[in-house]
Amino acid sequence: MRSFIISGDLDKRNEFIADYIKKEEIPGHAVSTFDENMGIKEARNFRLKLSKKYSGKNLYIIASSITAEAQNALLKSFEEIPDSVSVVISIYNPDELLDTVRSRFFELSFKERNTDKDTKEFDTKPFLAENVKDKVLLIDDFLLDKGRENSGIAIDQFIASYRMALVKNINNLEKDRINKMVNTLKNLLSTARLVKFNNLNLRLALENALLNDKL
Repeated sequence: MRSFIISGDLDKRNEFIADYIKKEEIPGHAVSTFDENMGIKEARNFRLKLSKKYSGKNLYIIASSITAEAQNALLKSFEEIPDSVSVVISIYNPDELLDTVRSRFFELSFKERNTDKDTKEFDTKPFLAENVKDKVLLIDDFLLDKGRENSGIAIDQFIASYRMALVKNINNLEKDRINKMVNTLKNLLSTARLVKFNNLNLRLALENALLNDKL
């Protein structure tokens, strides 16, 4: 069985996994999903699972961030995945993975669904908030909607929405406002790595980026 790194649009990644399970006729009890951030401890436990002998087809889905240490710990296991086992790493940005890990998988990238209708309906106003109260409300609303998703995926979605708000309104914003939003984007990108690899709380990350946007 082949193992994959799939990236890009979340819905398309999930569709691929569902189709793969159906195509390979993998029974439900033989599908395991890991959606908590994977550090060295989790990697060691996962390595033990891959070392077991399997009589039937099994699928392991890693739908979380993996620290560099964990990736290094799993290199040999990824290289020697049993024939009856598939591993699918589902991640928004494959650049978060080491080249040595990526070389051991077949990669598929799915383009984001971004139709004209989606763009027109996207409400950019909340992301243009300037005062503290409105920024906190933006974070609260976002967490209410996305808080149950993996933190790494959620912060990538927030960054994509914030960037879209900037791009769609850039011609109507003053230069100082544009510079502040660009600075906020930089803060978001910096804290995103802490969310994914150091388990920084998502709310703290968003508050740190949005409430500290002074030039």
